[in-house]
Amino acid sequence: MRKTVVFLSEVMPLGGTSTFALNICDGMRGTEKWGGIAAGLRTLGEVGEQIRSLGLPLIAPDPAAVLHEERIEHVYRECAVHAPGAVVAALSAGSFDFLRFVPEHCVRIGMIQSDEEGVYELVSQYLPWLDAVAGVSREICRKMESRLGGRKIPVVHQPYGVPMPALPPESQAGGPLRVLYLGRVAEEQKRVSVMARVIQATLAAGVDIEWTIAGDGPELGGLREALSAQERVKFLGSVPYREVPGVMAQHDVYFLCSDYEGLPLSLLEAMGAGLVPVVSDLPSGISEVVNDRTGLRVDIADEAGYAAALVGLAGDPERRLALSRHAAEEVRASHSTAAMAARWEAMLEELAPAQAPQWKSGCRATPPLGVDGHWSFHPLLRPLRSRIKRMRTGRRS
Repeated sequence: MRKTVVFLSEVMPLGGTSTFALNICDGMRGTEKWGGIAAGLRTLGEVGEQIRSLGLPLIAPDPAAVLHEERIEHVYRECAVHAPGAVVAALSAGSFDFLRFVPEHCVRIGMIQSDEEGVYELVSQYLPWLDAVAGVSREICRKMESRLGGRKIPVVHQPYGVPMPALPPESQAGGPLRVLYLGRVAEEQKRVSVMARVIQATLAAGVDIEWTIAGDGPELGGLREALSAQERVKFLGSVPYREVPGVMAQHDVYFLCSDYEGLPLSLLEAMGAGLVPVVSDLPSGISEVVNDRTGLRVDIADEAGYAAALVGLAGDPERRLALSRHAAEEVRASHSTAAMAARWEAMLEELAPAQAPQWKSGCRATPPLGVDGHWSFHPLLRPLRSRIKRMRTGRRS
């Protein structure tokens, strides 16, 4: 009988964690032994709604649940219907906390998708309730292995996979160099102030180049203002995930100057569509897929280097076309949704015990780690906490 694995996120907006859930569940429709179910604890968001619209298996949050414990209990009840053999918690404390209530013999996996200290600390806190850790880059796996503290659990490299174009992408040698930034418009991590200076430097270099900024974030207004005099910069705002392939098809280069990443989904999508990456030289993820054959990596301290790489591509269309071809070939071979699903199925088969887990009809959740000992979270006060929260949020039972 085909087994199931639940991929649990706390929220499911447009972002790496929820997009991964969409892609892995879609990819596992083609696997033989395991099928994927996406689940949200708190809200569905844009990607959650897309999962629903595609008819993929989905455990939606309970809109009436206002307490953490209520959300945990709702997802547990829904899981009990499917009796999954594994649960994968991604990114947030809420999803990891659910693993404390998973029954014996259900494989519990914590997924690390960002090379951030806070994420490693979160996963380390929940190590007693983990049977394995999955990291999207080798660098993430290396760092997590050093934090196991003597626990004998596997740390498995599980890189992302993304939908690929049905046909090899086509690229043109003529016309302006069309550069795309696709992501959160924020200074933290994404360094949009650096991007603004790189844009201005490339436009001042006298080469035929155009920029598109696709995304939303706290610094969008400031970036628009900083580049308001530049006619060759276009802002698209937030782009729905289903429209991303069409946007990428209109560009030649993917740009990213982050100072840390896990493995950017948009990078894989861009390379699969034949865009040449000009990106930060980061140890996690990027260095594993971008090499001399597939794109250009720039030291994060070398702002002039980003501009020089783009200007060089604008002046050498033959090199750009060669990089484009190799980028698409390499990513399509190793980072498709089918390849990702096959890797996950192989890992789950290796980890799953012979005995199936026994899911009860429900569970009684306790407060999250760190606050469970505080007097205000005493079980007798839970009805009062719930009532107060409902009054504040305007929700009804």
